[in-house]
Amino acid sequence: MNFGYSEILIKFNIFEKLFCFSLNYFISIMRSISKSFSSSNLDRTVIVALHKLGDTVFTIPAIKLIQNKTKFPITIVCYKESKKIYELIIKNVEYLILSKEDFLFNERLARKSPNKKIKEINPKIVFDLTGVMTSASLLYNISAEKIVGFNRPFFSAIYSHFNIVGKLQHSIDIYLNAISTYLPFTNSEVKSAYPIKKNLTNSICICPFAGWAAKEWGIRNFISLAIHYSKKYQVKFLVEKGSIPEDIKLLLIALNIHLVETKLIEELINEINSSSILIGNDSGPIQIAAILGVPTFAIYGPTNPNFHLPFGDDHQFINQVINCTPKPYERLCFTNAGRVGCPSNECLTTLKAEQVLKKLDPFINHIFSKN
Repeated sequence: MNFGYSEILIKFNIFEKLFCFSLNYFISIMRSISKSFSSSNLDRTVIVALHKLGDTVFTIPAIKLIQNKTKFPITIVCYKESKKIYELIIKNVEYLILSKEDFLFNERLARKSPNKKIKEINPKIVFDLTGVMTSASLLYNISAEKIVGFNRPFFSAIYSHFNIVGKLQHSIDIYLNAISTYLPFTNSEVKSAYPIKKNLTNSICICPFAGWAAKEWGIRNFISLAIHYSKKYQVKFLVEKGSIPEDIKLLLIALNIHLVETKLIEELINEINSSSILIGNDSGPIQIAAILGVPTFAIYGPTNPNFHLPFGDDHQFINQVINCTPKPYERLCFTNAGRVGCPSNECLTTLKAEQVLKKLDPFINHIFSKN
């Protein structure tokens, strides 16, 4: 029997609702069992924030708000790299460091060990600032009195205070919204922009890579910027060790452009912190620079700067608007920011160095005129 598209969609929606109901019913039972067999919760707060570098930075205003509004000692559950970021801003907290090996299926499903470690903390309150299956699999049988956060509707039974993933918010606001049902706040209580420091090093730092290739403008394009600015400023290329091909290394040497290869997150932070401005793609280094008070200029393609750009006048961007560029209400383009494959990547390949320089030159002049 053949079904029309609408009939198939109706059947899919019914199946999805049944699955959601069944999964939440199972989770409710597991939470009840956990609470009945647990001892009294300790006066501790756990914050689950399992993110890459850029999203780690986006969680900081929410964590600061939790810290200011709750009286219990805090343990942040995060990856090793994120701890180094948090330590720049967040003080007087403990950490439970997890690794990618603590999870299965591309970091989607927690093993027993990390779940056990959170149970041993026995917190009274848990804030989930991860909001995907990864954190749901960590928390589904935790006995905490309150679990606050956001996720897919499939996992709503885990939470005593629940929010659905926000789609039309800046990435910082997603995490603030996640805790708002339990910790209401005013805009004056939240500081999302970081103060810009005066930096007289006369140094421009270029980070040519991003979390995935579809967000990258291209290393040779960034080299053209380096050539232009090396006439007046100290320019350095900042990359992860082993990420640059040998021919590009030789080209940078020939052009007398300083190459810095970092292996540790501490090295990345120190190099960014010693710069006067950072130029890059939509990437973690841009966000790290923002919290360090370093001005940034970002090149956007398949992602929407409205949802990711650091706050403040000292953070600017450029993007090439084409037919498939994310609309004002879309976070990513239709290819999931290139992660499911893009036929041409024209949003970046058609963006010329001359266009970037036309906007970047006055921005750099503005930044250095303030020093």
